Amino acid sequence: MIAVMRTKAQAQKVADLTGGQVISNGAKPTIKGALPGDFEKYRSSVESVSVLFQLCDDAGKSVPSGWTLIGATFEVEWPKDPQVASGIRSHFDTRHFAYNWALAKVKSDMDAKKENSDHKSIPWTLEALRKEWNQEKNEIAPWSGDNSKGAYSSGIADLVQALSNWSQSKRGQRKGKRVGFPKFASKRTDPGRVRFTTGAMRFEDDRRTIVLPTIGGLRSKEDTRRVQRHLAKNNARLLNCTLSERPNPILRGWHAYFRHGNSSRKFKLINSYIHERMALLASNKCGLHGRNWDTRFNHGWLMSLGMYRLSGRIANESAHALR
Repeated sequence: MIAVMRTKAQAQKVADLTGGQVISNGAKPTIKGALPGDFEKYRSSVESVSVLFQLCDDAGKSVPSGWTLIGATFEVEWPKDPQVASGIRSHFDTRHFAYNWALAKVKSDMDAKKENSDHKSIPWTLEALRKEWNQEKNEIAPWSGDNSKGAYSSGIADLVQALSNWSQSKRGQRKGKRVGFPKFASKRTDPGRVRFTTGAMRFEDDRRTIVLPTIGGLRSKEDTRRVQRHLAKNNARLLNCTLSERPNPILRGWHAYFRHGNSSRKFKLINSYIHERMALLASNKCGLHGRNWDTRFNHGWLMSLGMYRLSGRIANESAHALR
């Protein structure tokens, strides 16, 4: 049997644990490891390295590995503790920072390569860019220790994926609309999000609290037992968690576009509409009739969600007259 891992290091580790060998492509090792004998004999060893592997027979035909990747989505309450809320914002911002830093590195290498063909560029891989980040983080981001390393890693990983999409599209290997070269991320257009792959990630026994690295516990608005019961039976493993915000980026975009002039009246109408729709959604979810926005889902409830409020103001612009 052949186990196809995610990285060459994982393939080598599997080979060391099982007594197998890494399949080479010429003189270069690959991410494939040949296992001696029946796979079930070595399943625990392979899964101790990673459950994200593909299993193939000796002819290279894919066979079921016993694992299926699925995702579960939970809506969490915006924390009332200002320190926790600030920590979440900081993770979102540092993901943007790492993405833009990595893109600046790539562009700098491309410009240097045009001037000097012997210039050694950083490979467009997560491992290479993270290694470069670890060497420079104390100088460019001395505050990096305040956040989980997942915040920076997810930003770099997003850029690596964007570069891969552009490269494949350019070579005609990607279906669909042509993908352009990545652009620098903006807080106004790029939704706040962060992905955690290491650290303390778990569901608490109260079936409502989801614990994330550095940030801590966040209260879910729905029961988490549909995932916890699989974890308890060892039928599932928690590999990563993604925390994202919605729909605040859209509201901030409206505010930035329409804030020029006295837009207070229109903003009040939009705020009222958003409150109404959110109250109706929550009422339907709880099996209630009507909006209930004067009682249960009132203004305080809306603010507890961290919903962005539009406020009107006059932004004066300079005028120039031409003869």
